[in-house]
Amino acid sequence: MRSHPKTSVQKKTTFKLKLFQDLISEKTGIYINQNQLPKLEFAIQEQMLKRNIQSADTYFKNLILDSEEFYLLVERLTVNETYFLREPVYMELFSRRLIPELLSGRRENDTIKIISAGCSTGPEPYSLGMILMETYGSNSLNLFSIIGFDIDQYALLQAREGIYGKYYFRNFNPDLKKQYFQSLGKNRYKIKAHVQEMVKFLHLNLLANEYPPILQGADIIFYRNVSIYFAPDKQQLVFLKLLDLLNPGGYLITSATEVYRYDFNFISSKEIDGIFVFCKTGDQIPGKKNTGSFQSGKPSKQKPDSKGLKIHSRKTPPKKAFSQLPKKRDETKGSISKDSKLKQSPLDAETLFQEASTCVQTKKYDRALKLLDNLLTATPDFIKAWTLKAAILMNQNNLAGAIPFCIKAIEKDPLFFEGYFLAGLIAMLDDDPLEAIKRFQESLYIDPSSWLSHFYLAEIHRSKGDAKKAVLEYRRVIYYIEKDGTDIPGPALPYISFTADQIRHLCDHNIAQLKSSQPPGG
Repeated sequence: MRSHPKTSVQKKTTFKLKLFQDLISEKTGIYINQNQLPKLEFAIQEQMLKRNIQSADTYFKNLILDSEEFYLLVERLTVNETYFLREPVYMELFSRRLIPELLSGRRENDTIKIISAGCSTGPEPYSLGMILMETYGSNSLNLFSIIGFDIDQYALLQAREGIYGKYYFRNFNPDLKKQYFQSLGKNRYKIKAHVQEMVKFLHLNLLANEYPPILQGADIIFYRNVSIYFAPDKQQLVFLKLLDLLNPGGYLITSATEVYRYDFNFISSKEIDGIFVFCKTGDQIPGKKNTGSFQSGKPSKQKPDSKGLKIHSRKTPPKKAFSQLPKKRDETKGSISKDSKLKQSPLDAETLFQEASTCVQTKKYDRALKLLDNLLTATPDFIKAWTLKAAILMNQNNLAGAIPFCIKAIEKDPLFFEGYFLAGLIAMLDDDPLEAIKRFQESLYIDPSSWLSHFYLAEIHRSKGDAKKAVLEYRRVIYYIEKDGTDIPGPALPYISFTADQIRHLCDHNIAQLKSSQPPGG
């Protein structure tokens, strides 16, 4: 990406952005890193234009006094990427394993309380309600209560209204749609009353000092794809707050990419049918009273079926899917191999990496892999080497071999853009569009201005026949190329063989083609 010397005006703008950045972090816990500042600036400018406010100082003062405007700005910075029955494997786990277990240990007249934390516009809690209705029918109203909460008041308005467009029904069973939704015409559908009655919605900031009493005594909390918005210290704080809400034996469910972010020595995970979840057991958490803790052992309510269930403590994490965050390397220790000087000399490691990169460009892949193996043996925290190795294996069409190295890079640094981006490319090549979309979106959480991620998302949507989404992403590509220049953003990636100008022209061509193929008014 091109860099330009800052003018005095640019320095002043950066200072103002820091004020907005700090205000949002203080009030919501949302962490806006340097790569996300262009998105923040763009959102501020659009809101100022809508409000006919000329001065950033005036708009900043308005945000302090007007909570509604503040949350409108926050809404523009968060991604309400959600749809019904998202990630079906979690829904299967919920309905076939967790709910039967909790019901078997339920006391008479007790209800199973389920929370959707960061519920956005409501598809997740409504999906849980539909799943329960499918199995337990009208008795679900007596057996279960579902609460969804979110910081975005406008998303909650839609959730309470319960009206959704076709975007929310990706791969959704048409029979279920007829059973649980009323068609309003023009591809709009309203959730039926008997499901709506099961779900309550609350406006809540996850960093609030106190949570409403109604949330206490939860049995299952879904907390998926939310923590990525927070700085690491806030991630841990929110996790403990949610943990405090759970009954002993209750479950906290995060997404697969979020599991390894929580590095407490009193936490263990459970692997159930290949999915890792947290189960609260015991009586004490450090610094808290009578809330229970995460330990290895049996849940207090009910012993789950041991088939397909493994319990891991933090001392012996399972391979690949769940591992601790990397500890700071002690560079004062003795040698570990003939290349041990690399461990003490980042300059030597960088030189070796550059030599491996040159081998890749000249297609000397075997030599490059050997160099990278030596580098990673001596300097395992040299993260770029993990993704370069993955890129080589991908270029050799060894997709199954490549993906673990992307995951390793992400484990080493959960905010490493290239790990998510390359995982998206591999998923595309492996004909897994849903996984590719997920990975590219994760990369955009880290760097919203990555026009390459937007480009590949556009290509996926185009291949799936979703012209509207494809055009939107192609326009974002053009916007960021024009705004940030035509250099490849981020570290040089050897598997990128085209220029930004070529992509820019291709986007124009594809937009024109998609528009010409749409019916009038489409």
